[in-house]
Amino acid sequence: MGKIEQELIQTLENEAKKLKNDPMVLEFDKADKEFSKLVDEGLAKRRGNNQMPVDQIHMRRFSFNTSI
Repeated sequence: MGKIEQELIQTLENEAKKLKNDPMVLEFDKADKEFSKLVDEGLAKRRGNNQMPVDQIHMRRFSFNTSI
């Protein structure tokens, strides 16, 4: 590995150590664990990417108070 890669790895490791005990990161981690528990119990669902693919955007159809 080159010098740049080593410096990058070292920098990432140092920043990870700084964030390990950050209260905000710990709060996010706690919230993620709680949400994962709700997903496992079937009470919640992960959203994911629900956007229509670009190649199907022309198929979008709108209807307002009509019977089709």
